[in-house]
Formats: sequence, C-alpha cells, structure tokens
Amino acid sequence: AGAFSISASLMCMIFALGTVSGAHFNPAVTVAVVASRRGKCSPQEGAKYIVVQLAAGILAARTYCLLTGDTFTSLKPTDSDWGQVFVAELIFTAVLAFIVLSVATVQSSLSEYFGLAIGLCVTVGGCAIGGISGGSLNPAVS
Repeated sequence: AGAFSISASLMCMIFALGTVSGAHFNPAVTVAVVASRRGKCSPQEGAKYIVVQLAAGILAARTYCLLTGDTFTSLKPTDSDWGQVFVAELIFTAVLAFIVLSVATVQSSLSEYFGLAIGLCVTVGGCAIGGISGGSLNPAVS
C-alpha cells in the first residue's frame, strides 16, 4: 500500500503541475532531463529546481517530525547493508529517469499517459526494492 500511495500522489502531482514546472520533483530526474539536452530544462533552471527539491525534502522531514514527534533515523531497512541500498537505488532511479526521458521529454509526448507511466514506475520500484532500501528513488527524500 505504501508504494502505491506514494506513486499515486506523485502521478496526481505530475498531472497537476506538469504544465507549470515540468513536474520536477526529483533531483536525479532533473539531472537526467538537463543532461539529455532535449531543451526541456536548461542547466541554470535545473540548478534552481534542485535547490528547491532539496529544501522541500528537508521541510517535509521537519513537517513529519513536528506532526509525529518522531525523528528520522534511517529509511534503510535494518537487514540491508549500504552497498545493497546504493545499488538498488541506483538501478531503480536510473529506470525512473529513463522512463521520464522516454515519455515526457520526447518530441511527441503522450501527455495523457506520462504521469501514469512514471507513477507505475515508482510503484514497481517501491515494491521491488522497498525491502532493501525503502524504495525512495529520490535523493531529496533519502
């Protein structure tokens, strides 16, 4: 349920804000979009997005702490070592970036479906590596 609720909220945010900001919510994906040189995001604009994404991740963590009274220790499950976490997150973040580049930055994007494709990619990643790394797929969240 956790992976689906996160990906469903991401999908809704993509549909709601895709035309406003290009739905830049993830620094790794922003770096991929800038590196693709497809004209969807300049390096200067990408740097601004990344600063805001990191600040938003910090504010979200603070909000969680204020609401629950808890503190963050680690998103990593205790059964995994950091090498496993790194490899799992690297692979599935690369898959996410590939999906974004394939559906949202091409000449003729399928704008009705790209939010769904990206959201489902996050669902798959969360289900596949959630037990290894927490399934973040987002350096601003991690």
